[in-house]
Amino acid sequence: MPRLTIQRRLERRTVRITETGCLIWLGKLDKDGYGVMVIEGRQIPAHKASYEDSVGPVPSGLQLDHLCRVRCCVEPRHLEPVTCAENIRRGLTGKNMADRTHCPRNHPYDAANTYFNRKGARHCRLCKIERRRERRAELEAIGPVQGPQRKVGRRLGSKRLPVSQQTTALATGLEPKAAAPAHLFPAE
Repeated sequence: MPRLTIQRRLERRTVRITETGCLIWLGKLDKDGYGVMVIEGRQIPAHKASYEDSVGPVPSGLQLDHLCRVRCCVEPRHLEPVTCAENIRRGLTGKNMADRTHCPRNHPYDAANTYFNRKGARHCRLCKIERRRERRAELEAIGPVQGPQRKVGRRLGSKRLPVSQQTTALATGLEPKAAAPAHLFPAE
């Protein structure tokens, strides 16, 4: 039995919405609502298969943006190759985040109160300060807050030596009692 072409498979699994011009995928959808089809044993997005069959390959480093905002649309005229950042800006998440003037705790996003992390995400300075205070209060409620635990000294042979005695022992390569006068090492 001959295999169906991508175009023929798209025709069998889509329906045209005349009001919007969208070509809606009726086959399997992924968890985010995008159409999915299997080509040569690999599962690929249906809108990408449609675009590549009609227009050509998606340029490297770009992704397809649905201009109609309908995720299950496979109409090539409704798809545009854009960068990931542009796709996010055009989407609902990007618009919602950019339009926000206050953080979730209602502090203003202004020059004095806003900082950007290494990835470019915007954060509220006052919220960061409040989170630190809350965390410190939680820890103090549990017990006294102590600094980080650190080792007293380095193990030489079978004995644990104080830091002051390490230098002599390490410099000579001998055990401490043979390396220095006895008055430097109090009796145990």
